[in-house]
Amino acid sequence: MIGFSRSVDFYLQFVNPTMSYVLALSGSPNKFSKTTSLLHTIARQLGIQGCELRAVHATDFGRSFTGHLIRVYLSDFGELVRQADVIVLLTPIGNDDHPGLLAPLLELLPDGAFAEKPVLLVVTGGLPAHVAGLEQASAAELNRLQGTLLQPPLHIGSRSWIVLGDDPPQLTRGTEGRLASALKNALSPRSALKGASA
Repeated sequence: MIGFSRSVDFYLQFVNPTMSYVLALSGSPNKFSKTTSLLHTIARQLGIQGCELRAVHATDFGRSFTGHLIRVYLSDFGELVRQADVIVLLTPIGNDDHPGLLAPLLELLPDGAFAEKPVLLVVTGGLPAHVAGLEQASAAELNRLQGTLLQPPLHIGSRSWIVLGDDPPQLTRGTEGRLASALKNALSPRSALKGASA
């Protein structure tokens, strides 16, 4: 399988093929930064709700794959997306408003890849006002993929983190609560229907 960060392998070693899972697609250019801590938190919250997390990183496609190998990787990627119950899109916004690598990652997927799937957008960094601009910039690609974008997106800014010494960064209690609520909403079929009609 592809796209599994070593940092979240702990959550993926004993995958139950019959258990529902959420697939996180990360556009972060550095998968060993705050993205790692965020994925650990998402995995823990999903575990509480009886669901598993799997992750694909845009950086995993940065190698010079050619021929048969890249076709195998893309096939595995498409299968992960096809069987996921919910898609979580993780993308950073830096000081230069750079949207990371999420767009090139989504471009690898065929039309309709997100059809009938709830899609939760999680934006890290930047300001809340940047989120609307990112939604607009991503609208055409998300429309092509036919996912149900849940509202509102989740913004995790610099003040949403607690950093103490050399310890890994952690979300504030309030931010983790917002994340838990957003994930619970994404896993709710009734909420997905509301998003589709919005």
